[in-house]
Amino acid sequence: MDESYAAFVGDNLHDIESRFSPERWEGTREELKKLERKRSKEMWG
Repeated sequence: MDESYAAFVGDNLHDIESRFSPERWEGTREELKKLERKRSKEMWG
């Protein structure tokens, strides 16, 4: 992990952890699926 990524994680750790809480998991999962599709389109067209 480089220094800038470590700083990002440190600055956003609370938000990152809360996104994986049981209360927010379903919304997080939907966002991750959207990101997965977007990345796939970027990589494979």
